[in-house]
Amino acid sequence: MLTSKTIISYKNNIILLFIFTFFSSLVFDRGLFIIYLLYCDLSNTQIGLLQGAFFFVSLLSEIPAGVFGDIFGRKTSMIIGLGLDLFFVLGMIFGATFIWFLFIFIIKGLSKAFNSGSDIALFYDSLKIIGRESEYLELRSKLAALSNFAMGSAIIIGGGIAEISWKWLYISCAVPLFIAILCLFFLKENVEDYQAMDSSSENDNRKNKSSSSLYTFLKLKSTKILLVLICSWALFDGVMGSFFNYGQSLFNELSISPKMISLIFGIVYFITGYSYIVAEKVIKRFSLIPLLNLTIILTAILLFLNYLANPWVSIALFLSLNLMPEVVFLAVETHCQDKIPSTIRASFLSVNAFMSSLFIGAFYIIFGALFDVFPIYLVISLSGLFFIFSLLGLNIYFKYSKQLINP
Repeated sequence: MLTSKTIISYKNNIILLFIFTFFSSLVFDRGLFIIYLLYCDLSNTQIGLLQGAFFFVSLLSEIPAGVFGDIFGRKTSMIIGLGLDLFFVLGMIFGATFIWFLFIFIIKGLSKAFNSGSDIALFYDSLKIIGRESEYLELRSKLAALSNFAMGSAIIIGGGIAEISWKWLYISCAVPLFIAILCLFFLKENVEDYQAMDSSSENDNRKNKSSSSLYTFLKLKSTKILLVLICSWALFDGVMGSFFNYGQSLFNELSISPKMISLIFGIVYFITGYSYIVAEKVIKRFSLIPLLNLTIILTAILLFLNYLANPWVSIALFLSLNLMPEVVFLAVETHCQDKIPSTIRASFLSVNAFMSSLFIGAFYIIFGALFDVFPIYLVISLSGLFFIFSLLGLNIYFKYSKQLINP
């Protein structure tokens, strides 16, 4: 039985996680790091290999890091992750060779693994402990909006700092990371509280009996069907994640200045921040099936229009392409959260992150190599063809989704 003092502590977690999210989202180099790597005389192929190494290291570490978070605490996992991220940011200052950049991108991959899933798992279970899990979508939307508004502001400011000095850009990235790490030490977490919470719920108690470990949970028929949805969305996310970061290379090829590029990326985060605010209403109004299908088809069409190779058209398309997918991301995440036992929440969310890292890492390497052979706008315009597999997987999931049961 959880005490009133424990419940109050978890209630404070919600406020602390909002503060943590704000400072951890002040990533001043977010829209410029590929341009910085090009400035350091790296080729698109080398940058693709760095990005691929980052995502493949993170995917190999995702599930072990998620299990670590469930056993030793999500708070501990996040502290390790942000500590590694701080090392990466400072390491970028001293980057001179491809080997050094490869080393720190591997560190960045480990950082991502320890961070991904742990913060959202702690956020959801903190709400669950205080009896407010029904507010998850509303508060998660606000949390995501705050993150994007903070990051959008940081990117615009980062463009100005980069014109002064790349070194100061990365020093600026280190300061909010340090503050975010300090916030983590004030979070309340005890892994035994999740067991106490689950045992108090009849539905979750059934989950525990049938899924006391991640391995057991993954063997369930309902989980295997759910993984079809996760893999289909991860493929879509892989293409779009690569497109987002390689947008820097696209705009650079179209002779757009670094300051203008940082402004574009800043605006994107403000747009996606707004999309998170309206996400709750959109998700509640439309069912998941048409929302996913419409988003994927429309995204493929807009990607194809990059074939026009016009700077202003490409900017308009880039801004448009980062609106709807974020709304659908929240819809998919919320759909999955209700089906995961608290005791393995971080572990299963790591499986989700694992699939995303797998596809993003693969597409980074593929696109990086293709960009050195073909015009960037041509590769991007045809990348939507991969969505055929996403649509196929989604339709398989929805066909068998009636068979899903709450484990």
